[in-house]
Amino acid sequence: MNVFVERTTALADITPAITLAMAKDHLRVDHDDEDMLIERIAEVAAEAVEDQVGRCLTFSTWQETHDNPTGTIELARYDASTLSSIERWNATTYEWTALDAANFYLENNRLCPRTGTSWPSDRVRFSYVCGYSADTTGVPFPLIQAVLLVVAELYENRMGTMESRLTKALFGVDYLIGRYRRHL
Repeated sequence: MNVFVERTTALADITPAITLAMAKDHLRVDHDDEDMLIERIAEVAAEAVEDQVGRCLTFSTWQETHDNPTGTIELARYDASTLSSIERWNATTYEWTALDAANFYLENNRLCPRTGTSWPSDRVRFSYVCGYSADTTGVPFPLIQAVLLVVAELYENRMGTMESRLTKALFGVDYLIGRYRRHL
């Protein structure tokens, strides 16, 4: 079965996992000369932590496409809270046709058809919202700290990192995110 997953929320619309002020405080930077660089590093660091734990830090929308699904579908992101839409591919008209979202439900990181409902025999596309909260206030502190550690490592070592130093930095990140990591 083919599966395609993408974040559909525009990056400009996603609340950063850490603010520029938080990153600058952590880095002890008191000038504005590198604000854009620090913001970009913070975005990369947050995505790295999100990828490691399989969860979004702040709310964003994800879309998955599955060919010929059966049973329940395990979602790519762990913390789905709302099913936004579900559609099937119509091979005759070459367009997506909406399905009744009420016939499906999210449970324990799975998309399930309700009793009496079955999956279409072709391609299905659905969108869902995931994340801890709309802003940084709902994100667990160890995950924020992990993002800050990655920010510091990337900021301080822009030209490359010695392997032993990077390993030590990532060990700290791994320790902080361990209990939030998606376990299958």
